[in-house]
Amino acid sequence: MMIIIAALLLGLGLSTYLPMVPFVIWFGAAVNWLVVVGEGVIAAPLWAITHLGGEGDGLGHKTAHGYIFLLEMMVRPILMVIGFFLGGAGIVAGGTLLNEGFGVALANAQFDSLTGIGSILAYCTIYFSMCLNLVHSCFNLIFLVPDKVINWVGGHSPAMVGTDHSDRTKAAVNTLLAKFDIRPSGGNGRRPLGGTNPSSKSDGIKE
Repeated sequence: MMIIIAALLLGLGLSTYLPMVPFVIWFGAAVNWLVVVGEGVIAAPLWAITHLGGEGDGLGHKTAHGYIFLLEMMVRPILMVIGFFLGGAGIVAGGTLLNEGFGVALANAQFDSLTGIGSILAYCTIYFSMCLNLVHSCFNLIFLVPDKVINWVGGHSPAMVGTDHSDRTKAAVNTLLAKFDIRPSGGNGRRPLGGTNPSSKSDGIKE
């Protein structure tokens, strides 16, 4: 019974949560940009006061920082869109490699015994974990591309308020899966089923 419930949860994760990850990350990035806009609105009067200080010809250090921040606020949405499309391209390339390589890795798997049934569920867990990490890694470019590009022009990364939104959602899914001992391990190995110790000889399936 536990195996059936675990399989259903993995299927729900692949069919519902995984397709929503890009939106979750994009929503967090949009919230972060709104915070940047709010910061600019609050700091604008203070930035205007810095123009009163005479620092010779050209822009002073304090005023230049404000112009860079203004540039950052304007170009961040464009860079977010570029990061989104780069993430989509990464999903196509990485997903193709994952599906083809994972099939080769399963070519010699044992599926014709009681242990094989448990192995199928373990491999599905590993596949779900690798897909989840792939999607998160690719679409985190929505945050990384604006930050890295802005750093090149002397800007600084703003307070990343929306970044943890994706992490909290992922943690909530992991907590749900942990109740059934299905915990995505980050693609580095398979977790034991049924809460068994990895050193135990039991395969975690109750007879």
